[in-house]
Amino acid sequence: MEVRKKARRDWLLLCGLQSCYWITMTLHSSFLVFYLNQCGYETTVIASMTMAMTFVNLVAQPLWGYIADALIGMKRAILCCLLGSLLPLLLLPVLVQYVWLTLLLNLFYGAVNYPLQGLTDSVTNIAAEKNSFVVYGFTRGCGSISSAVGSLLIGYVLDYTDTRYLFLIEAVILGLACVLMGLYGDTAYGLDAEEKKAGGRKATKSAVIGLLKNPAYLGILFCITLMNVGNRTTLFFVPILIEEYGGDNVHLGWCLFLNCLFMMPCMMLHSRMLKRGIKNHVPLLLGASFHVVRAFLMYFAHTLPVLVGLQLMQSFAYGFLQPSTVAAAGEASPLGVRATAISLAVAITTVFSTVIGQIGGSFLAGYIGIHNTFVVSAAITFLGILSYLPFIRHSQKRPCL
Repeated sequence: MEVRKKARRDWLLLCGLQSCYWITMTLHSSFLVFYLNQCGYETTVIASMTMAMTFVNLVAQPLWGYIADALIGMKRAILCCLLGSLLPLLLLPVLVQYVWLTLLLNLFYGAVNYPLQGLTDSVTNIAAEKNSFVVYGFTRGCGSISSAVGSLLIGYVLDYTDTRYLFLIEAVILGLACVLMGLYGDTAYGLDAEEKKAGGRKATKSAVIGLLKNPAYLGILFCITLMNVGNRTTLFFVPILIEEYGGDNVHLGWCLFLNCLFMMPCMMLHSRMLKRGIKNHVPLLLGASFHVVRAFLMYFAHTLPVLVGLQLMQSFAYGFLQPSTVAAAGEASPLGVRATAISLAVAITTVFSTVIGQIGGSFLAGYIGIHNTFVVSAAITFLGILSYLPFIRHSQKRPCL
C-alpha cells in the first residue's frame, strides 16, 4: 500500500512538472519576440538570437541526456536545468538594453531550459515502464492543456500590464517546478539489476555514435524533421501576421490556447491506440497529415479570425506527432541510453525543422510572399510522410508507454 501511494504521488508530481514546464516554454517561445521588438530590437537581430538559441540546443540536448544517463541521474539533471533557467529570466528585463548581454542570457537560457523538453519526456517515458499510474499520453498531455489555459490567461494579464512581467511569471512557475521535481521519488525508476550487470549506462560518445550508426534511427528522424517543417514555418509567421493584421497579445494568447487545446486528448488517444495493438506509425502519420492540411490552409488566412481559428489544427497535429516521435526514439534505444536517444531525437528534429521552416521560410517569403511559403512548407511536410513509408516496418516493435 505504501508503494502504491508513492507511485501515485510520483505520477501527480510528473503531471505538475509537465504542466509547469510547458506553460513557460509556450509563453517564452512566443512572447520573447514581442518583448524584444518592444525594446527596439530589429527583426534581424531577434531572428539571429532565436536561431542561435536553437543551435545551442542541438549540442545541449544530447549533452544533458548524457549527463542524466551517465553522471548525475534524471532527477538531478532536471533540477539543474530548472534552477539554471531562473537566472536569465530574472536578469533579462534588467539588462535588455545591452544587446550582447541579452544574447548571452538567451544562449544560456537555451542551453539549460530547452533540453528540459527531452529530459521531461524521458523521465515520463521511463516512469511509464515502471509505474502503473503513469500513462505517457495523459501525463504529457497535462503540460499541453495547462499551457493552453495558461497562455490565454497570461496573454490577457500581459495585455493589461506589461510584457516584461512575463519573465517574473515564468520564474515563479519554474520555481514551483523545482519543488515538484525535488519531491519526485526518482529511485524507483532506475536501471534494472540485469541492465547494470550488462554494463549499465553507456558513455555519451559510444551512445551517440551507436545511435548515429543506426540507419533506421537516422532515417526516421530525417522523415520526422520534414514532417515538422510546416509547423515551424507556421509558428514563425503567425506572430508576424497577427501584428500585420492589427492584432495584439490577446490574439496571440488565443492562438496559443487553440494550439494546445486538444493536445492532451490526442496524446491520451495515442497511448490508448498503442495499448490496443495499433502500431506507432499510424498516429505519427496522422499527426503529420494535420500539419500538411494546416500549413496548406494558412494560404487562405488573410484575416485575424481565420488565422486564429486555423491554429486549432496544431493541437491535433502535435498531439499525435510528439508522443509518436518519443515512442519511435524509445523503440530504437535500450533503457541505458533512453534519455540520450530521446534528447538527441528532439534536438535533431527541432533544430533542422526550425532551420528549414524559419530561416528557409523567411528567405523564401522575401521572394514569393508569406502565404505562398505556407504552400511550399506543406509540400515539404507531405514529402516527409512519403519518405517515412519505407520505414514503417521498423516500427513493428510496440513501445513501452
